[in-house]
Amino acid sequence: MRPLIGGRKVSKLLKFEAFIACLLMSLGVMGIQNASADVASLESNFVAGQSDVVSKLNNDRTTLTNSVNNIRGVYAGSPQTSGQVQADTVGEENMADDANPRIRTYEAAGCEFVYEGFLPGTTSGTLVVSIPAGTAYPRGYRIKKTSTTAHTFAASKQTYLDIDQNGTFQYQEVAINAAVPAVAANSIRIARISTDATQVAHVQDLRTLNCAAASFDEIKVSPTSASLGDLIEKGVQTRRFSPAGRTPKGYVQGLFVSWDTHTTFKVTSGGAFINGRYRDASADVTVPQTNDTPSQGISGLDSGAIGASTKYYVYADADEDDVDDISITYSTSNSGPTGVTNARLIGSIRTDASSLFTSRDVVTSHAISEREIVGGWVTIDESASILDAWNVSGATDLGAGTWQIIWDQDFASAEYTVAGACRMATDAGEFVLNPNPGDKQVGSVTVSCRSTASGGSTDSTRIYVQAIGDMRL
Repeated sequence: MRPLIGGRKVSKLLKFEAFIACLLMSLGVMGIQNASADVASLESNFVAGQSDVVSKLNNDRTTLTNSVNNIRGVYAGSPQTSGQVQADTVGEENMADDANPRIRTYEAAGCEFVYEGFLPGTTSGTLVVSIPAGTAYPRGYRIKKTSTTAHTFAASKQTYLDIDQNGTFQYQEVAINAAVPAVAANSIRIARISTDATQVAHVQDLRTLNCAAASFDEIKVSPTSASLGDLIEKGVQTRRFSPAGRTPKGYVQGLFVSWDTHTTFKVTSGGAFINGRYRDASADVTVPQTNDTPSQGISGLDSGAIGASTKYYVYADADEDDVDDISITYSTSNSGPTGVTNARLIGSIRTDASSLFTSRDVVTSHAISEREIVGGWVTIDESASILDAWNVSGATDLGAGTWQIIWDQDFASAEYTVAGACRMATDAGEFVLNPNPGDKQVGSVTVSCRSTASGGSTDSTRIYVQAIGDMRL
């Protein structure tokens, strides 16, 4: 039995003991595993093995403190010598550094660069400038501003404009032609703004706009082998030069220029590396005769109205921000379209005297189209036996000096061209097409050889035939 201490004091002590018990049980629920929830007596000699209330609370307070410090990583007592979560590692910036690479690959961010915008312009009669919206990667952080930022520049100074990893513009003012200050901490440089007494007189663009030495350069089979960066930058072209102009460097797949209608042409699906940016098209892009808007991904003519009997150079654009979709611009200039910052030449197309696109002379600069290659060829003997061939399914002897060649894959039109030669046993032979229009069809052609001496059709020891036209598999 518990000794009586006297009347009301016993009742208060019992209530206090119950409170302490509830408190200790709560600590157990909170996950403080070392905190005990047994009932403590006021004095340790009442029940053997129990501590008095003061000692019990002190012990559990120490256990609670050590448990919290263990989580914080500051408890150095036995047995824990370091925390489960180290100090200053819970913030987003540190978790990103520890858990995944800080430098992002989105928008080809293999280095610190300005992806879009932020370059202010000159002013007339005012020192107040609106810095445009834009996207940049200072210290690998993706910073995007969707609105302009007004700033009053100091008169008769040169101000170096930087942007830091928090998206804050940094302004460093120096005297005209003074030494260039270092880039602000955790920032990348955008421009140098020169002012006179009343206005912004000159802006020098100091942005890094692409990653020439991106992380892709480190990916290679051996130290001396070509890197992934080499592949993306230089690519592998079907040809280096073309009627559309010199083929630019860089990875490209698909994106063939193709005639569509008299007022539109198409660029087939594919992808390309354009000035450090990758763009692609999951479906064919239809390009009209109206004007383009590259920043919004609208394809079309770069400026003015469509012209008659004109050769246009076709470009893939990478000026639209925050998207991977490609847009197409065409221009009379082979050195780049008007109003487009990031473009790559991919081909050319012509208009006729009525300013309509023609299916002739459509060129893809990085590859050879089906209209530029031999559609089929064959070598046969006088009995129509095929000795060698491509895209030919058979040959038939139609009589003295006449044979029919059957194409394996039909041509898109019967207006393909045919050329050939004959080798006679005794005299010279002349290769001719039969005059009957029905003898030249999309799936076959009839040819003859005749002797230059007699003028009549004559069997030949060898007949060589080749056809060039639109043969689409």
